[in-house]
Amino acid sequence: EWPHLDGEKVLNDAILYSGNGFSVEWFKITQYKGNAIMGQSGNNFSIRNNWVIDTGLYGIFPEFGHNGLIENNILSEIEDAAIYVGMSDYIDVRNNQVFDNVAGIEVENSRHVLVEGNVARNNTGGILVFITPGLPIKSSYDAIIRRNFVTNNNTPNFAIPGSLVAGIPSGTGILVMSGDKVVIEDNIITGNNTGGIIVTSGDFVTEVASDKESDPHSDQVEIRNNIMFD
Repeated sequence: EWPHLDGEKVLNDAILYSGNGFSVEWFKITQYKGNAIMGQSGNNFSIRNNWVIDTGLYGIFPEFGHNGLIENNILSEIEDAAIYVGMSDYIDVRNNQVFDNVAGIEVENSRHVLVEGNVARNNTGGILVFITPGLPIKSSYDAIIRRNFVTNNNTPNFAIPGSLVAGIPSGTGILVMSGDKVVIEDNIITGNNTGGIIVTSGDFVTEVASDKESDPHSDQVEIRNNIMFD
């Protein structure tokens, strides 16, 4: 039986980490109000083989981290992003299953991120690459979205009103909003009722004028060898 951390909708966070060389493996984490696993300035980390259900805003949330691996996790019922890579560099997100969330996998203001071999299904939006205005890191570039299954992401948006992801339309497969040098290749993308792949500027869901240092436009996006059908 897996070790079980249950917040009973009373506790805010299950696991918080910082520093170097941190690993989280083989936990079942349920019913927190804030986050399941959240890192601040944690480097050389691995988060593997966890089962996360209904943990509030985020499931797995590394922020300001370098050299991380997020692999073989199962996450569902998250009201913002199941896996959220924020303001981080050199992160691999591989072979996870994300379903019944608002955002399945979100890469925000991060660089050198690989999203590969994941199953993103039945979310509001499957895989998102963003620049969010107003954050201390102003860029998001060199993301590779490769060999993922992105299917039937038509769940009604249940994010907190006013949050960034509250503006994501149901039926979004892969969304690049202001991200640069993004490669989308060899994915199977099907059944997403609004769009399989959407490349747009920051004003798609947010007010870009609030941060004049952030470029709202997506540049150098490559889309190749994907299989897309209804």
